[in-house]
Amino acid sequence: MRLAGIDAIGRGLSNLRANRELVLAQCLATVLLLGLSVLSLLPLFVALGMSLADFAGTAPEEALARLADPGLWLSPGVLAALGGGVVLGTVAIAVYSWFQAGIFGVLIAGDRQAGAGGRRPHELFRNFNWGDFAQWGRLRVWRFFAWYHLFVLVGMASMLLLALLLLAAVGVGLSQGLIAGLAVGCGGALPLFALLVLVGLVGEAAKGDLARQDSGAGASWRRGARVVGRRPGAALLMLLLWICASMGLSVFLVPLQLAGDFGLRDQPFAHISLEAIVFVLQVVLGALLGLAYGASWVALVRAELPDSAAAR
Repeated sequence: MRLAGIDAIGRGLSNLRANRELVLAQCLATVLLLGLSVLSLLPLFVALGMSLADFAGTAPEEALARLADPGLWLSPGVLAALGGGVVLGTVAIAVYSWFQAGIFGVLIAGDRQAGAGGRRPHELFRNFNWGDFAQWGRLRVWRFFAWYHLFVLVGMASMLLLALLLLAAVGVGLSQGLIAGLAVGCGGALPLFALLVLVGLVGEAAKGDLARQDSGAGASWRRGARVVGRRPGAALLMLLLWICASMGLSVFLVPLQLAGDFGLRDQPFAHISLEAIVFVLQVVLGALLGLAYGASWVALVRAELPDSAAAR
């Protein structure tokens, strides 16, 4: 059954309301990802600090020159730290993928259970339990792990296009003048921006399809492109509402952050307490917003591409 964009959002919100434990799961996933990511950088910082210990009293220029020395980066300590950082970073992505597999598995099961139609009572979406969540995570973790690596590759390709555009604009500006360079840069920025928006929409649709039985890391991108191609209006509506909600969240949190930075500068305990509160609010509200967006995509994808049944 074809869903309007606003109905997909309504189904997504009902799904999330019924399976509200997913907010806790997303918060845990975010905190673990941040913690493991920071931990993956610590060995490198320690190794570089030890390697530069003899240069503590040198001028900044000399220290930077030392950092640019290939011999430093090829030293056993730094190489071991880089290897350890890669391992910890991989573990961080794997852990986050496990949580995402569980989250989207529950969302897909809830959307399927509620039946076809626009708005449905939220009780019909209820299917959460921690055992099924863990099973979804176990069954789909490596699929999500591969998907995130594909997403990084797509992002790197987009950044490469941006770098090429900047180089072209600078080259034309140096040879033909500033106006010509600006024309190339601005003219190329519009289609590049449209491409980045398209990639983002397809990626979200792909993620909404990923936990289904007959999907996969590569197949989900093809299906996501089909959904966005069929329903560009609904996709853009969900994106715009998500952007507006994100801006509203920033309007709420940024003043709190500034109040701590400027108003509590001389009160360390109060400042740290406020920073902790802001961090918790960012994690919880960010989880709510991201899950609502993802659940809306699950509803739209399942409406456009009916499946034989998502796997358990």
